[in-house]
Amino acid sequence: MLPSLKQTYKGKFLLGNIMAHEETEDGAVTKDFTYHYDIVTAQKAMKPARLSLSRGNYDYANADKIIEWAEKNGLLVHGHTLLWHGQHADWLTSDGEGNALNRAGAAANMADYIKNAAGHFAGRCISWDVVNEGFSDSVEYTGDWRDGLRKESPWYIAYGGSGDYIYDAFKLARAHDPAARLYYNDFNEQEHGKSRAIAAMAIEMNGRWKADAVYDGRMLIEGIGMQAHYSTETFDIAMFKDALALFISTGAVIAVSELDITVGAEDPYPAHFLSKADERRQARMFGDIFQALSDAADHIERVTFWGKRDDRSWRRGRLPLVFDWNGDAKEGFFSCINQNRERKL
Repeated sequence: MLPSLKQTYKGKFLLGNIMAHEETEDGAVTKDFTYHYDIVTAQKAMKPARLSLSRGNYDYANADKIIEWAEKNGLLVHGHTLLWHGQHADWLTSDGEGNALNRAGAAANMADYIKNAAGHFAGRCISWDVVNEGFSDSVEYTGDWRDGLRKESPWYIAYGGSGDYIYDAFKLARAHDPAARLYYNDFNEQEHGKSRAIAAMAIEMNGRWKADAVYDGRMLIEGIGMQAHYSTETFDIAMFKDALALFISTGAVIAVSELDITVGAEDPYPAHFLSKADERRQARMFGDIFQALSDAADHIERVTFWGKRDDRSWRRGRLPLVFDWNGDAKEGFFSCINQNRERKL
């Protein structure tokens, strides 16, 4: 029997994965999930476009199904995500004809949405991704984090080219789910410019919150999520460690929130299973990441894989997970268990 991921890291950090609402009825999936993981992220069911397609209309059925399943099985839940430019509910930032709302209109809709969404799940999620991917894909840090914001985000546009929507979202999330730890979450977060912009934003927002009349003694942005969508062609463990140390220096706790590592430059990979050389290469990178996280465990809250096995991954063409197309453990799994010590194939 395989060792359990969550038991291996018990006392260090939580181990998680994603679930779709329909998977909660799949006995094989749920058995493996509860064996290896102690926290669940809804794959899609808690994203804005899934919860509310029009003002005043909310559908929580699929998300509730995941949370009820998690609670029944003694699992924790991470909320994903309140604000995102992808799978965005258009009514939040535009009128019925597709025209962008002004700041006041968008802010009012944000308040309505977070009151309902975060409020509905209040006390049932230990943490939330409040804002997801607010920065451009790649950022050349200028010394002002605002220069790196995603300019095509409907929130950025509605707020008149201001990053204040981030602060507003976090304040609302704190008000409506006060017990939850609040995260900023992003990808390419290990890149030098982007990591510095994210860290500068978090520090400034937390300073602003501390000066706010409603400051409650806690940081506002309490966590930073490193999505960790990596590739064997570009992953650099030194860059990862540098970003990790920088984020820790902000005072935030860290989650590796959407971990996967694609293999090779060809998409799709030529077969459904990796060559032994490519499997070793991927495994070494998983091991290096878990070694770095173990070394910094006092600052790590959670590691969540973005997918349970290669054939169910959103990046399935390049076989990015630690369980293969058949659901069998790959060398990457054993590297996660043993950190960066490789087994012989």
